[in-house]
Amino acid sequence: MRFIRRLASPILPILAAGILAGCSDDSDPPTATKSPTTTTYDAFFRGFFVASGTVGQIQLAVSRPSPWTQAGHLGRRTLAPEASGTGATVPVSGELIFWGGFYNQPDRQLTGTYDISTDEIQFKSVDYEFQGHFDSNTTRLTGQVTGTHTGVFDCVLNGLVTGIYCRGTWGKTGAPVSGDIAFMTTANHIVGGMVTRPSLQQGYLITGTIDDGDPLRVITINGLSTDSLALGGYADTSADTAGGSWESIPSDVNGSGWWRANRYVPGSTADPTP
Repeated sequence: MRFIRRLASPILPILAAGILAGCSDDSDPPTATKSPTTTTYDAFFRGFFVASGTVGQIQLAVSRPSPWTQAGHLGRRTLAPEASGTGATVPVSGELIFWGGFYNQPDRQLTGTYDISTDEIQFKSVDYEFQGHFDSNTTRLTGQVTGTHTGVFDCVLNGLVTGIYCRGTWGKTGAPVSGDIAFMTTANHIVGGMVTRPSLQQGYLITGTIDDGDPLRVITINGLSTDSLALGGYADTSADTAGGSWESIPSDVNGSGWWRANRYVPGSTADPTP
């Protein structure tokens, strides 16, 4: 398998704005005053998390009192929060989704806060805690899973997601499962994560591409460090599955092996056995 060079993350503009206006009453008496108008600006994020012994999907909603305006660096223009400089925080809500009771866990509600001035986010549920940052250059919300489980998570604005493969495992050739893998697709790009050293519960981010094709789409993925992994394989659109092989970069560090994953299908009761 050839080494896949590091790829830039997709930069796609997306506008998420919702306006809730108050009502006014100009009927009798004629001196009645208008009620206050409340305006909020909403953003919805979707992605995955992969942690020690568990993987799943994340859905988040963030509402703020100031607009999500165009921002960016180095000439890039994407939709991102405009810092207020006040250090104000706004609430975050959402849920963790486990497909078909994977790992025998029900879906869980998430609550937390988003710091408008720093773009830092934190949220939690039972046994899960998340801390991360929104990058206005990539429109990605990434960070660490801490607490009972440790690993990584990655989300993008909801409208950019074309698929989530959150039921995945990997292992060495001729060996049983070594760890978990999850990723999401945004058009022809892939961002994902693995637990590469389960004994150390070490989370690891990956990125790559998924080509057009029917029923098979070619997948190429690489890690984001010099001690890395390069993955190759296919996504089968007819079966909502993906899989292939991986090799260590450098090749003498971790050897090589296999990986496979299943695409998240809402409401599916498919057998969760990898």
